Amino acid sequence: MADTNKKILIIGSLVCLCLIFAAGRIGQSKAQKKDEAALSSVVNDADLASSIREKGDQTLNSYTKLWVPTSVRTIGDLVFLVDSYHNQMLVNTEEGFSQPLNQWQTLPGEFNRPHTIAGDGEVYLADDTENNRVEVFLKSQDSLGEIGTEETELSKAASDPAETSSEKSGSPDNVPEFTLSQVFTGVGSRPHFTWYDQDTGMFYVWSSQTGEMYMFSRKEGSGQKPQLQLKAIHKFDEMKDTYVRSFTVADGSIYFVSGVSLGILGDNSKGELSGYKPQILQYSMPELKLEKSYDVPDEIAGMVQMIPDGKGGWYFSVSTDRSGSQDAEGFFYTANLSQLCQKDGYQESWKESIPGGGVPYFFDQSDGVWQTVCSGNSEHSLWRFKIEDGKIKEPEGFY
Repeated sequence: MADTNKKILIIGSLVCLCLIFAAGRIGQSKAQKKDEAALSSVVNDADLASSIREKGDQTLNSYTKLWVPTSVRTIGDLVFLVDSYHNQMLVNTEEGFSQPLNQWQTLPGEFNRPHTIAGDGEVYLADDTENNRVEVFLKSQDSLGEIGTEETELSKAASDPAETSSEKSGSPDNVPEFTLSQVFTGVGSRPHFTWYDQDTGMFYVWSSQTGEMYMFSRKEGSGQKPQLQLKAIHKFDEMKDTYVRSFTVADGSIYFVSGVSLGILGDNSKGELSGYKPQILQYSMPELKLEKSYDVPDEIAGMVQMIPDGKGGWYFSVSTDRSGSQDAEGFFYTANLSQLCQKDGYQESWKESIPGGGVPYFFDQSDGVWQTVCSGNSEHSLWRFKIEDGKIKEPEGFY
């Protein structure tokens, strides 16, 4: 009898193990299918890319002013300026800052209020925010007018003064030609920030309203013309239903700025805010596991971007407070993220240093020179400056 009971116990245990294993396999299969479905929702649309290419090549910018610019970023020896509400991305060399805006060149894409662009020196990925897609550009190593046998419109304008209008004059010869290579559609909701990480060789694209990161890498065996492929999509549940504008990769971690709730107000008559708690979130790289969170005061909750100072401190730009008001806009510094909610835990220097004020947005730092774009400034839309002791020094405005 004892042997029989023992056999029954063993068989029962084996059945339980099999059921647990089967349930695990089913759960794993469902998760795998979910991941595959998410990846398949992003389409590398070759027909759309071809259609956009047929509409024209790289040309000179026809505008003399910027309209709600969102970012200025130096990549190698080139400067990229996103003129968001004019639906275009501009490119020039450092010398471009001494030239009129209509001497910058436009990338040959088709955008609806883009925000940022990132590149590895050969391949460049731009977010096309309101179209929920990204566009990939390849940079030629040759100078304009020396690619293939056909003259471009730019080279004609540069070589024939009679055909050069005021909108197509003075293009620098050392700005390379860019070609639209790929268009990926179905990239989240309002992809808002793009970054190339040299350590992983990955392009990261942030979907600002779904809490999803889209990760692209070079496709192996793509020949002389490199191509990108979507490798993974990672969902950050902590940022669900939150408008988060950007992230920063630093010191083996990825930091997400504090955002604002998509349902930003509760009862407007009482001025009650939703239950969202403003925080900066820090995740490990490349595992993307939550490591730490930092509480953020309501008055600077609507952060735009943050960059470390290399000494434990951080610079960050702010567009709105927790309720969406732009009265809180500015450029800030904190010596430690953990002290943001403390008295005098951060300091602001934009309003006291930049004539005309305005709302600063994404910013960049290259060789000790900081640069950012802003809207609502009465004098200029682009500013370059130095920073000393957390304060803006020697600001210079453009456009």
